[in-house]
Amino acid sequence: MTPVRRWNYRGVTPTVAAVAAGLLLFAACSHAPRTPEAQLAHGASQMRATITAEIPEPGRRTELLARADRFEHLLQRYAGEFREFEQGLQRANAARDTPPAQIRALFAQFEQKRQAARAEMTGLHFEMVARTSAAEWRRIAQAEEEMLQAMGGR
Repeated sequence: MTPVRRWNYRGVTPTVAAVAAGLLLFAACSHAPRTPEAQLAHGASQMRATITAEIPEPGRRTELLARADRFEHLLQRYAGEFREFEQGLQRANAARDTPPAQIRALFAQFEQKRQAARAEMTGLHFEMVARTSAAEWRRIAQAEEEMLQAMGGR
C-alpha cells in the first residue's frame, strides 16, 4: 500500500503565503459583474459577429446586421426611458404633496413607451427570424437573448 503524502505547510514562507492570498483576492475582485450597458454592448457585438459568420449571402447579411443595429439602439433607448421614469418617480415620491394623479400619469406615460418599444422589438425579432434558416436563427438567438437579459431588470 502506498502511503498518502500530506501537504507540509511548514515549508511555505509568510511571503509566499501573502503573495498567494493576494493573487486569490485579485482574481476574485477582477470579475466584477458587467453593467447592463456592457452586457447589451457585448450581446449586440456577439449578434453582429454571429450574423457575419453564419449568413453567407452579402445582401441578407447586410439586412440582418442593420436590424441587429436597430435592435441594439431600441434597447438603449428603452433603458434611457426607464431611467427617466425611475428618476421622475423618485422625485414625485420625495414630494409629500404629489397628487396621486401625477403618479398615475407617470406610470401611464411609461407604459405607453414600454408597449411601443415591445411592439417595435417584436417586429424586428420576427423580421430577423423570417430572413434566417432554423439553424442560423438558433445561433443568432443566443446573442439576442443575452441582449434581452441585460434589460431583464427593466
